[in-house]
Order: sequence, then C-alpha cells, then structure tokens
Amino acid sequence: MEQAAVKIVNAHKAFSNTQVLKALNMTVPTGSVYALLGNNGAGKSTLLSMLLGALQPEQGDIRLLGEPVSTRLKSRLGCLIDAPAFYQNLTIKEFLSYCAKMKGLPKQCIDEALTIVNLQAKQHTRLKRCSLGMKQRAALANAILGQPELLILDEPTNGLDPSGIEEIRTLIRTLPERFNTTVLFSSHVLEEVEKVATHVGILAQGNLVIEGSLPDLLDDPLGTLEVSISAEHTDKAQTLLSRVFKVSTPEAGKITIHQIDKSLCPQVYKSLLAQNIDFYQFRYHTQSLSKLFNNIHLSMHKEAEYA
Repeated sequence: MEQAAVKIVNAHKAFSNTQVLKALNMTVPTGSVYALLGNNGAGKSTLLSMLLGALQPEQGDIRLLGEPVSTRLKSRLGCLIDAPAFYQNLTIKEFLSYCAKMKGLPKQCIDEALTIVNLQAKQHTRLKRCSLGMKQRAALANAILGQPELLILDEPTNGLDPSGIEEIRTLIRTLPERFNTTVLFSSHVLEEVEKVATHVGILAQGNLVIEGSLPDLLDDPLGTLEVSISAEHTDKAQTLLSRVFKVSTPEAGKITIHQIDKSLCPQVYKSLLAQNIDFYQFRYHTQSLSKLFNNIHLSMHKEAEYA
C-alpha cells in the first residue's frame, strides 16, 4: 500500500481553555489534490500551521511524506499560508532568487516557476507596484520552486481575477501528473473545490467529520426534490407527501423531499395534481459538495441543540 503524503492520528490542540482540534485523524493520499473545507473558526489554519511545524499538537502523531514534522523536510515541501510577506523594493525575480537561495535550490528553477504561474513578462516589476493578484502569483511561484513533493496552500486563489483563478485551478489540478506533487489546499469556495479536488475533508468543531475521494462522497443515487407550493396548500402537501417520503418545509410555500430517486418524481407530480394542490416550481437536485457540506453542518447544529 502506498504511503500517505500526510497522515495525522489522534491530534489534539488547545489554546488556553479552548479545544480547537479534537482527536483528529486525516489521510492525504500521495498524488491527490486534497481540499480541506470548513467554516471560519473550524480549525483549518491551526491544522495547516501544525503541518508546517509552526504549532505543536498536545497529543497525537503527524507524518509528512512518511516522516515526523521537522526542518529536514523543508526542501521537499512548498507552502502558501496567509498573506505572503515581501521585500517591496525587490522585483519579482529578485524575490524568487532570494527564496531559491534560502531553500538551497538552483537558479534555473526560478524561470520554471515564473513560467508556470505566467509571470515571465512581469518578472522585473517591483513588488510594491504589483497588484494583489500578481503578488499572489509570486507567492505561489515561491511555493512551487524546486517542484516540491507536497504543496500546502491556504486559499490559493485569493486576490485573483476570474482568468487568474482559472489558471491557478488548472495548475493545481495538473501538478500531481506534471511534477508528482501532492497538493493540500484550503478553500471556502465549494464550486472551485469541485472543479479541482480529487479528495475532500470537511472540518467542523475541531473534528474531521468526513473525508474521502470526491466521487465517492458524491456517489449518492438519491437526490432532493424541491417544490414551490401556494402557501395555503403547504400543510396539505406536507401531510400527503410525508406518508411516503422524508419531507421538510424550510418555509411556507416550500416543500423539500429528501433522498428520493429521480424515477419517483412523476409520482409526486401526479399526486399533487390529483389533490388539486397548486405548485409552480418543481426541481430535482442530485448530490453536490455544497449540499453535502451544508447537510453536515445542519446535522451537527441539530445535535448540539439536543445535547
């Protein structure tokens, strides 16, 4: 069995009396593009900081590329965490030359990184004159200097325009095949994640509540049917449909049928017509990352209410 690029077992981290990460287990397969998702305050930044050695867990074991976290790994890792700090009077190329020297990397890797992030034409621009998007590209170029085995990125498309976002998406998606690089990145843009990631982990309340390959997580033959009904018929429709299906009413005039096979939608349609229930919207949705994410947080919120 191939060794995982990242392996975390039973990791705990607290600040003062606040438990941020609780018995966290996580596996990032080698060669994957793994997206770490979570709301603000879920513990994403803390987790990424622990992977890079900036924070230490109180308990648990963390392995990167089969080794404990240490400075010995720095030549095998690339990272982009938080807003990058720059020497503003340097040009982009001078900045990358300095970074390459600090990492002990040859000069030829600089031109390669500039090409990958499409900054060749801007390499002699001083950083103080760069846009936020250009600075983000320069920071990403630094992260991929020397073709690292593991790349850790925190919100890598921040500050980029739509075309820049698409370019970085393509880069991230192709890194495993081009350079044998495993990518772990955090994001709050679920649509972006679905276009890039091969694997996903969802962090909530200090726990990784679900992880796996994206196709497996979204492989649900059942979907959701949303019906918009005249407000006065909402109760009648709910009574009728809840005899057969799992139904919720998020608001008056809205009926949601959960975990329903698409082939049963005509039956619902005919039942509503037969009972003279007026409806004006009838939409079926298959599983999406957004729905999975929202359902997990809704479920945890309800559990907390009844705890």
